[in-house]
Amino acid sequence: MSGPNAPLETALVWFGWRVRTYEIMGTHFNEPADLLDPDVQAEAEADIEAADFLGVAMDCSTFSRIREIPRPGITKARPLRDAEHPRGLPRLHEKGAERELHKVDQHNKLLDWSTEQLHAHHGRGGGWLSENPENSLYWIQQAVHELSECEDVVSYRYSACAHGAARAKKQRIDSNIPGIASQRARCLHVHDQHEWEPIRQPDGSRRLVAHEESEFTAGLVFYLAAEISAWAVRTGRAKLQLPRFRIRPVETGSRVGWHTLNPALLRSQAMPGHALRLRLEPASLSRHESCPVLTSAGHVQECRTDQFYVGRGCERLRLPPSEFQPIFPSGEGTAEYSPDWHSQVVRFADTVLGSTDWQRRIHELAQRTPVIRQLIVDEPPGVPSHGEVIAYWMWRAREENLPVLSRSGSSPAAPRRVPAPGLGPLQLREVAGPP
Repeated sequence: MSGPNAPLETALVWFGWRVRTYEIMGTHFNEPADLLDPDVQAEAEADIEAADFLGVAMDCSTFSRIREIPRPGITKARPLRDAEHPRGLPRLHEKGAERELHKVDQHNKLLDWSTEQLHAHHGRGGGWLSENPENSLYWIQQAVHELSECEDVVSYRYSACAHGAARAKKQRIDSNIPGIASQRARCLHVHDQHEWEPIRQPDGSRRLVAHEESEFTAGLVFYLAAEISAWAVRTGRAKLQLPRFRIRPVETGSRVGWHTLNPALLRSQAMPGHALRLRLEPASLSRHESCPVLTSAGHVQECRTDQFYVGRGCERLRLPPSEFQPIFPSGEGTAEYSPDWHSQVVRFADTVLGSTDWQRRIHELAQRTPVIRQLIVDEPPGVPSHGEVIAYWMWRAREENLPVLSRSGSSPAAPRRVPAPGLGPLQLREVAGPP
């Protein structure tokens, strides 16, 4: 959900799901699909009826109240809706507002159709979720509100930074899967007071930073995927091997300086690492099949030739400190939600992203023979490790230079597109096309 990178769908694939996406910009699972097209709607409706889980992420650009907030140096975008006129302001019918009216009409049509599908799927007993910013006018739309009022629907209101985002942004997910709302995720972090200030562009203009927080973080999607998968097992819809661990919200610690990071560090580049932290292995036909898995030193009896140690030294295994050992102090304790562990991994990820030397060394490690299939780390399972970052960059090198590896050995590159019959989860992304 939340963009063409399809983070939630990717996380679900790690858990063993098959997915089908409907996204106007396309994803690495499926070609672009315009849900305003009646033929595409008909195809989607057939898939929804067969799906176990349905996710809807409605584009919030016309529902967001950020238009009401004045920003220095930013040309103010006029509001398109308000609480009294949730379907669109009267001024949209005036001369000169044709483009704005067209966009609002598109979003209204998408909202009506997608909410109808959510109601129908709910009635069939299927799992679902819908998401938008907490203060979005999406939630006061009549059909959306009626669904939210159903007895078995939960509203998960959380701070995005508690799930690994850089900024304190209030979000909301409604779902009929109770586990999604089982973990409190409020912000008790230290934040930079300027984190929401617009970014000055080289041409002197200013750009709002809200779009950097629009895509789900890796921490959030693996939290959601675990709860969705647990629901599927409990209700007898699937047989999945659930991990013993969970990605938990982190409510404390410092987020100072995180807003200057490349947003991908907390999202697409952190996806394989979060899966490996849970000790998940790439599913067959996964685009991450060439990614090495992680194992804890405490679980290793003897280091094999297809394993490589990246820790500070292990006396029991007679392993010296690795040339790839962590460069920042490790966090205190072993709790998977310790803020120190998370900060250490994010800092290391930022270091590698900005260092051609680190990237070169990891690239060489990825191409060693015998092929390295496992990285041995000091941290126990479920705890963030800098090995997640090394694994990601090894996967990138192998995707570019090596055939994809299967679990039993080398094999030709696997297809990048996961076949998706009308089973498993269906994710709809609602983005209106340009007027």
